[in-house]
Amino acid sequence: MELEARSAGEPGTAWRKAWEVRPPASVEVELCGDGPWTLAVRADAAWAAERTAKEEDRQVRMHVFATGEVKGVVESEDAAAPAAVRASFAASPSVHQRARNEAERAALEALEGETTCPIAGEVMRCKLPRAVLDLRLAADGFIPHYRWDVEVVESPAKDLGVLRLQRGSSVAGFVVVGEGEGGGEGARVRLEPAVLGWAGDPRSRKRIAGRAMEATANSRGFFQVSAVAPGAYHLVVDKEGFIEQRLEGVRVGERQETFLEHPIALHPPRAIEAFLTPPVDPYGRPWTIALRKPIPGSIESRTIVESEADLSGSWRAGGLADGEYVIEIEDHRDSTWQRQELTVASPLESLFVDVPVVEIEGEIRFGDEPLAATMAWGGAFRSPSILITSDEKGKFEGYLPDYGVWQVDLVSEGDESIQSAGSVEVKPQPGRRRAKVEIRLPDTEISGEVVRGNGEPVAAAGVLLIREGERRARGANLLTDEKGEFRLRGLAEGEYLLRAYEGERTSEWSAIHLVDGMDASHLRLVLDAVVELEGQVVSAAGEVPGSQVIAITWVGDPSLATVKTATGGADGTFRLSVPASSRAADLVVVPPGLAMQFLHVAINAERPAPLLVYAELNGGTVSLGADDPQELLAAFLVHGSSAVNVKTLFQILSASGRMKFAAAGGLEVVAARPGEYALCRSVVRPADGCASGVLAPGGALTLRLPARSGSGDAAGAE
Repeated sequence: MELEARSAGEPGTAWRKAWEVRPPASVEVELCGDGPWTLAVRADAAWAAERTAKEEDRQVRMHVFATGEVKGVVESEDAAAPAAVRASFAASPSVHQRARNEAERAALEALEGETTCPIAGEVMRCKLPRAVLDLRLAADGFIPHYRWDVEVVESPAKDLGVLRLQRGSSVAGFVVVGEGEGGGEGARVRLEPAVLGWAGDPRSRKRIAGRAMEATANSRGFFQVSAVAPGAYHLVVDKEGFIEQRLEGVRVGERQETFLEHPIALHPPRAIEAFLTPPVDPYGRPWTIALRKPIPGSIESRTIVESEADLSGSWRAGGLADGEYVIEIEDHRDSTWQRQELTVASPLESLFVDVPVVEIEGEIRFGDEPLAATMAWGGAFRSPSILITSDEKGKFEGYLPDYGVWQVDLVSEGDESIQSAGSVEVKPQPGRRRAKVEIRLPDTEISGEVVRGNGEPVAAAGVLLIREGERRARGANLLTDEKGEFRLRGLAEGEYLLRAYEGERTSEWSAIHLVDGMDASHLRLVLDAVVELEGQVVSAAGEVPGSQVIAITWVGDPSLATVKTATGGADGTFRLSVPASSRAADLVVVPPGLAMQFLHVAINAERPAPLLVYAELNGGTVSLGADDPQELLAAFLVHGSSAVNVKTLFQILSASGRMKFAAAGGLEVVAARPGEYALCRSVVRPADGCASGVLAPGGALTLRLPARSGSGDAAGAE
């Protein structure tokens, strides 16, 4: 046999030489050229793994194995059958267990490689090392086959049986128990289509769940799910006596196998214990602890358990899987005092929670009148959020987790109305046990009514107020009474925008200016009719279930866009409503695991045409930047005829991970459809400055707003 050495130099300078050798033997050779060098054995009846020699190496050990032959009959559903099959091989674990010494173990570690098996007629043949091997047999575009514990001998050729080649994609991997290398036999593996957003229709959820594919792990813990359409999936693994494990966001390419890099490790149920100080809430009642599981691709979370701690401040929850959780500490009045994120990765996680308590007292007034109200200190939808109620004289007392500046909302339990009372500073006061605060709401008032297009009043319609300024903030959110009327008092002076909504219907934004001591004019908000947009998302593999479809319409100020969202059903169909007064809508279509698309759609209120969205596989990354972050948020991302405000885009895509902050600053749009993009300050006045470029399939494009003093386009593509 020959020992061949070659260097990896520049073209024309590479060095190559071969020597005759007869193992077992030690051969001393002189290597020329620039290292490193690749060493290989060339022989008809022997095989050895290639090795790399570096300049500092003085000895390289190569293990040579005699070869035998395997064969099999190849059947293909495709008329264009492959001319050969690639065989990847490694020593079976059973052989490793029988190794008698370190030398044998080292030889078996080296027994791993790949060779080509030509097909003549329908018969595949190839030479492999004589040993007990695990085989992976694959051809481009076809689903691989696996054979385990194949004993290759000198003669006769080992018959692998029939290999039926099927074009398509697959997902494969191993299941283990704990940190070991076995125990996964019999585990049930389920591959579920990823659903972006929330498929609210129970029938749609059931149909999507019905598209899940299943497999059972073999004695090795190995599984393979075949005939998988390209896209994104969730992998769910369970076995009796162990906690179910989920792997989110498994991406499957076209005619490829996704092999999981790490085994899915099953564990017995985990537990969390918490110890709270003080052991009871400020009112002497047990703390309540809520354990929640964040939902990937969403701002929502799922409650796992919600229960009281004992009077010593101890709490425990069991039956948990590994992963990320959120724990919230609440008092008996449903105030949230603390929120913590934690990772469960061991049999028992212990958490020591210190809950500071500050006493306060004070008075709240509307103008010069005392106000009876329920206040949410910290905000109604934030954490912490402490509920404190004032009496008919406006007096209140209660407890907070800390001093400092607190955002205070007024909340109404009856109709779930919320109104901002502004920021209140709580300071420690020497010589006093309680901090004293006073809240005075301005003497302002807004009143109005919500009606349909025919003038009919709308009861229980929502009314949203947004405070104008450099940074818009929610002023209030309330419901109309049985006459369709609403009234708000005590908002801070300034400019506000109001909009009414009922289901899919909304009114246009109305502007109003509030002055302390002066009543505003009575408003009439008219709900707009809606148009149903229907369509279907498909790919080369067929229908794409679970896509997120967002329709954006706006008039005047793009940061006040109307955003409607729908989740595609099991057959890829979607339906969403947009205001009938809109002439067009910009659609953002996010198919799980496929490239995101931007579409500009004209709206015909009388005869809306159904939409067909074709999802592609090889999306790329678009990086957006500007010298001023606020300018970037106010800019537009343009693709074809579609133009979407960057801030609006980030708000709707960040939860699903399709848009995120870039490590080097700016923002990144992930898995966008290839094509031409532009980042513009204005779609009305493109001369204000644009950066443009072309995103290649699977590539990257950088767009940065040019400085205002410059001119022309500025873009970089990677």
